[in-house]
Amino acid sequence: MAENEEEAEMAAQFGNLLRVAMGSGMQIREAQARRAQMQAAERAAEADRQTRTEATIAAMVNREVYHPEFWRTAGSESIADRVTVAAHLAGTHAEARGRGYTPPTCCATTTASTWSG
Repeated sequence: MAENEEEAEMAAQFGNLLRVAMGSGMQIREAQARRAQMQAAERAAEADRQTRTEATIAAMVNREVYHPEFWRTAGSESIADRVTVAAHLAGTHAEARGRGYTPPTCCATTTASTWSG
């Protein structure tokens, strides 16, 4: 009878050990899932900040380029800087494309030759 009790006790201890191990594994997976969710939220927030910053810069470049004083006083380097920034942002920010811009109907990409303003 003592042998059956020992086997039962060992089986119970093994069951407890198995439950602890399984529970720990589940906790680790839950922590990883929470961490991945937090990282995704952080990446989305950073992308949103980047988009807002780029939109602000695009609007600023647009204001400068359409201001008559800019063209009276700007040197070639300053003009090239503004055009480079505008070209970089034009694909994602309408403000960078300038006034009167109409997207081409033939293709999805924007090139400097399609600008009007």
